[in-house]
Amino acid sequence: MMIRLLLFFFVGILAPVCGVSAVVCFDVARRKASSSHTFRSKFDHYVAITGLSWVGWFARRKLDKCCKDVVGTQEKLLLSRLKANAETQYGREYRFSDIVTREDFVKLLPLTYISHYEPYIQRMMKGEEKVLSDQQPVIFAVTSGTSGKSSILPMTKSQGFLFFIQGISVVYHSLLKAFPENNNLQKTLKFFYTPKWRKSECGILIGPNSSSPTNSKHLLNIYSTPKAGFEILSEPEALYVHLLFGLRDKSLGMLEANFSSIILSSFDALYQNWSDIADDIERGEVKSKLKIDESVREELNNALTPNPQRANEIRDIMKSGSKVGIGKRLWPDCNLILAADSGSFDLPAKLLRETYGKGIPIYSPLYAASEGLLGLNIWPRNQPSLYLLALQSMFFEFIPVEHCNEDQPQTLFMDQVCTYKLLIFRPHLTKGRFCLAYTL
Repeated sequence: MMIRLLLFFFVGILAPVCGVSAVVCFDVARRKASSSHTFRSKFDHYVAITGLSWVGWFARRKLDKCCKDVVGTQEKLLLSRLKANAETQYGREYRFSDIVTREDFVKLLPLTYISHYEPYIQRMMKGEEKVLSDQQPVIFAVTSGTSGKSSILPMTKSQGFLFFIQGISVVYHSLLKAFPENNNLQKTLKFFYTPKWRKSECGILIGPNSSSPTNSKHLLNIYSTPKAGFEILSEPEALYVHLLFGLRDKSLGMLEANFSSIILSSFDALYQNWSDIADDIERGEVKSKLKIDESVREELNNALTPNPQRANEIRDIMKSGSKVGIGKRLWPDCNLILAADSGSFDLPAKLLRETYGKGIPIYSPLYAASEGLLGLNIWPRNQPSLYLLALQSMFFEFIPVEHCNEDQPQTLFMDQVCTYKLLIFRPHLTKGRFCLAYTL
């Protein structure tokens, strides 16, 4: 009797598990995949994008719900952050605990620029706790300086988590809806340059707020460049390696960089280096003249195998003359370029569409800065790119353009400017009041 019960128990457990495994294996097998994938890396790739798509589906549903209650969402966000940081030195100084409405917030906190926060940030960099935030920063992010001199901002672990949930997952969901052909296991050529970090007095890293692919072992399987390639600190050598492993993979599905200008300049570099790259692919090893550590070289060479056929294909394509549409000829199955194409990146994106990237759509997914997530492009096929203000991530205020030069102009909330056309996107500060400019 006991044996029979155990048999029924194991059958009841194993049958569903085997059924799910069979479905997963079938789903993995039917999807277009990069030739450089192993079975394990293909499975890891599948798990990563499947998990991300499910998270994106739930996050998008929540975003849609929040958009139906802008006032409630924005006020809840503001008050929850004030409450969480009420016992910080800044929170006590500006009476966060006395703020119970958004109007109280505007009344008690002045409009400020980054210079207002610099003394507080300096104290945090020396190791002082609970100054601006209840949480200890994980890095001190250096801004790009596109709107002035570079600044340093403390970034907490929860900020990174919310950026992923409210930003990355939502735009990935939008990407798959607009470009369903990307729901496969083709690798992505990601142009990423690992920064040279320094440390604050308290030992916390200081550098750009860009997530490295090496931060997640499973996500690494999405990209054509091996882990060692992302560890190269010199940009020309890193770019050469990105191009080498990207070109090796004929079935590449996507090109990705933070900015369209990076992809445009990478194609320029390709025209200078394609002959050497083709030779490396033919031999199955990185050229000896490339200035990289021997340990990195060894790891990269272990990931390469000789491929004379692909090398000859590259030579024939590059010798064909025309630069127009070269990306699609090198990678016939490439479905998308993922990079910022708005603002100062509008011109490089235009050049990319007209020359190297012709025939491959460009999707600019996020409007973000070191200060945080500002906007989400949930309309991937729209040109020019449009961004939904990230109302779950930032509390927004707006200043009429004609009053921007005033020291303390009256601001309006998001729900009060819904009938106006937003022309200027101008973040003024980091942790306190955050303002945008609008015009009639």
